Amino acid sequence: MIFNIKLRINQSDEAIIPINYQYELSSWIYRTMATANGEFSDFLHDHGYDFAGKRFKLFTFANLYIHQRHIERDRLHIHSPVVSFKIHFCMPPIAEHFIIGLFQAQEFNLGDRYSQAAFKVETVETCKPPEYQPRMIFKTNSPIVLTYSNEEGKDVYLSPITDSEIYETILFRNLKDKYKASQKIDVLPAELLDAPCHFELLSSPSDVRSRLVTLKAHTPQQTKVRGFQYRFALTAPQPLLEIALLAGVGRYNAMGFGAVEEMEG
Repeated sequence: MIFNIKLRINQSDEAIIPINYQYELSSWIYRTMATANGEFSDFLHDHGYDFAGKRFKLFTFANLYIHQRHIERDRLHIHSPVVSFKIHFCMPPIAEHFIIGLFQAQEFNLGDRYSQAAFKVETVETCKPPEYQPRMIFKTNSPIVLTYSNEEGKDVYLSPITDSEIYETILFRNLKDKYKASQKIDVLPAELLDAPCHFELLSSPSDVRSRLVTLKAHTPQQTKVRGFQYRFALTAPQPLLEIALLAGVGRYNAMGFGAVEEMEG
């Protein structure tokens, strides 16, 4: 399920937030889930869905859509009275009313120790699901992060331009692991195991945007994550396309990375 959440600025003065707000927005999502069902929130935060020692939260969210804004250094100045973002959950449809009730009318502050803005959830709307096709075209609504571990055990960030062959392999390996975790199985069914899967970069190299996002800025736990935004096509069985759309593509989905949206072909 995908929901569009509209937020209204809940203060009279100018709204200023850090440009790297992903960790803080993720924290609000977890807190919101905890207010309604602490056990459910703890499950997502501490366990998620396990597969082969990996933990998947199986939700993601897009960048904030802000109609009018400007950036000064590491601060985002919001001039629109309303902003919005989409949140994706890999959950059965029966959870729709639960999710809507969970987020409706919530009030919260978003920001860090240097600047915060007050928001109130104005509306929560369910987005119409796509009609799945064997080949689908997507655009990123937040950066996709893909990595592999080098010989020293360190993460190496992959680019869809310069690492195209391994990029496709890692992307589909991640989607298949998430599917196994969501279904609580160790081996893919034959129709997924043997099906052809293909990633196509549709953006020109000049249109691929690289973003370095700082998480937990100005704290001892500060870390930087690199992702890429672009248009692309996936050829894959429907269950893997659903995972891509609902759980996110790549890593750090629950921190606001890898949210994608279907585009017209």
